[in-house]
Amino acid sequence: MTPEEVMAVFHTSHEEVPDYDVVPIQHTVHQRNLDDNQEIQFKAFDRDIKLYLTPTEGILASENTPVWTVSSNPNYPEGLKYDLIPNAMKNIGRTFHDMNNTASILMQLDANRRLHLVIIRRLPHRILHDVLYSEKNLYKPLHTKNVTKNDDLAYTYHHVIYEIPKNRKKHYKEFKLSNPSKRINNTGHKHNVPDVIYPEILIIMDNSEYALVGNDIKHAIRYILSFWNGVDLRYRLLNNPKIRFNIAGIVIALDNNATSYMEKNRLESESLMVDVDKALREMADYIYRETRFPIGFYDIAITMTQLDICNMVDDYCDDSTLGYAYVSGACNRQDDKKTSEMAGIVEDNGGFSGIIPAAHEIGHLIGARHDGNPTYATNCSEHDGYIMTSGLMLNENGFEWSNCSINAFYTFLSEDRAKCLYNEPVNGHSLPRILPGKLMSLDYQCKKVHGHEAKACNTDHTVCTRLDCLVPGSESACTAIAPAAEGSSCGKGVFCLNGKCVLEGSYMKSNDKKFWLRRFQPLFKLQKIVKPFVL
Repeated sequence: MTPEEVMAVFHTSHEEVPDYDVVPIQHTVHQRNLDDNQEIQFKAFDRDIKLYLTPTEGILASENTPVWTVSSNPNYPEGLKYDLIPNAMKNIGRTFHDMNNTASILMQLDANRRLHLVIIRRLPHRILHDVLYSEKNLYKPLHTKNVTKNDDLAYTYHHVIYEIPKNRKKHYKEFKLSNPSKRINNTGHKHNVPDVIYPEILIIMDNSEYALVGNDIKHAIRYILSFWNGVDLRYRLLNNPKIRFNIAGIVIALDNNATSYMEKNRLESESLMVDVDKALREMADYIYRETRFPIGFYDIAITMTQLDICNMVDDYCDDSTLGYAYVSGACNRQDDKKTSEMAGIVEDNGGFSGIIPAAHEIGHLIGARHDGNPTYATNCSEHDGYIMTSGLMLNENGFEWSNCSINAFYTFLSEDRAKCLYNEPVNGHSLPRILPGKLMSLDYQCKKVHGHEAKACNTDHTVCTRLDCLVPGSESACTAIAPAAEGSSCGKGVFCLNGKCVLEGSYMKSNDKKFWLRRFQPLFKLQKIVKPFVL
């Protein structure tokens, strides 16, 4: 394989490729719809493996899930330029779970209706057709023949099967609070927890992680979906309440400075080590300031990085840390401190090693402390090795939750500060399609008020609260008429919503998932731009 092909399949260099098998896979043939249950069989590492897969309950992501690239550009707010990728989620695939075998898989049908799997990695086209299935016949293309004795199963292409390499690092960290006892006890009113909780997550893939998937958008999206399907699987063990993740949006950084909170806190300019204490604080401050995402668009923001995150201890930076997050930070936006604690950072090597750390850090964000914590988890030993232990222990308990964690989740989720997690995700049509500003340019809005020769003076974020029009022959150079219509452009890839300049593809949440239809359709029908009163 070329270095690029190795990176696409194994997310690592030639030298770090783990042990693997190349095997054909049998899959269900009488159910060609990915909404149906699927059966998968294969033999790898001298084991016969059979998975009975059911589609993921709830919507982890949909074809409407927005995906942006972000690049550093001093001409844009925060020095960052966001671009929405049209149809980014088309033909990506469907996530499945086998709860009995704790397996999570992303399945995709190609143009010929043949099945491809991720995590169980498909081989590059060149390797399949020019090497394996070439005239040398290294492997027989079983998918072209009826060679199975089971009429319900058929072979697909050969795939690479490999186990996720064990992570060399050992520890998770919860972000230190200046006064944790005061913070934890300040819970406010408690109430019944809904049967299902819906954490909506903004996923930020930094440029170091993007490089691990070959700097390819489709590979990045498939990797993110597979990764977070694995994280979601850890939470599907919980029943009271059920927790169902939804990806609110995906941001892919095209250069290092696009996540400046990571780049600025490298120990040295060329170092892979990042002071994660400072990075998390700056990430929290940034997501508070970033108004292009509407308030309520997401509940939690997680940065995925390949950089080596570490904690400063005197003059030494301890790089055993795998993840870092605020305790009880979900939904938390602090206007007095101008920061948002709904933030976490997870280290991942591109080979899904960060799945358990990501589950662990989100556990912190929704209220759990480390098992064995002398104040909050005294009844659970840190040596039992459950997900919320402070050190990564590779045993069966490492995929499950301790009673202390489960109780902490319920306590946090019953409080007012966690109510943003109650909203069922909106996965319908993209909101901007029905906004009036999408049908009427800023210049046209001015012309409707001031005549055919009028045009807009301002075209940036200020139009969301005040649209100024240049009127030929008037005494004033520019005259304000009203805020620009909802949905009006306020820059490339951003539009006006509720007086804010927000990213294309984003929307506001509500307890009623029909909110966006009720809230904005009347504006489309009734909103008029009228001349201002002259006093």
